[in-house]
Amino acid sequence: MRSDTGYDNARLIDFFSVNAAGWGFRLYSDAKGKLDARLGLAHRYERYASPTQAGLAAPSADVGLIFNRELGWAAWDTSLNFVPSFQTTGDFYIRHESSLNILRNAGPLSLRVGVSNDFRSKPLPTQVKTDTSYFLRTTYVWK
Repeated sequence: MRSDTGYDNARLIDFFSVNAAGWGFRLYSDAKGKLDARLGLAHRYERYASPTQAGLAAPSADVGLIFNRELGWAAWDTSLNFVPSFQTTGDFYIRHESSLNILRNAGPLSLRVGVSNDFRSKPLPTQVKTDTSYFLRTTYVWK
């Protein structure tokens, strides 16, 4: 199960949510990393800031790849999610995120540096198709 929820001021999205559940499969594994695939069903919801723009609520598929690799001094994580709508042909959402988890030590805190890309096949007229973000995050890992 997964949930991707938030807002996007640049795209005038007051609230978006992708909630999904399905099956995961291990495609590859070795001592330093793994590649997993995910296949399931999802619900995609978007509410826009403009009152004249109708919101989106669509049952969808959820397809994803998750790659993790231990580099010694850092860990590399990449995820790719593809969420096509069942209601409208050609309406899909793709989210990609790659990051390096650095400054890891015995404690639960680390620093994550990365890039995130959101792509919508049918954006609003005022939106761009691809939104790229660069980030620096503090990460807390429960052990």
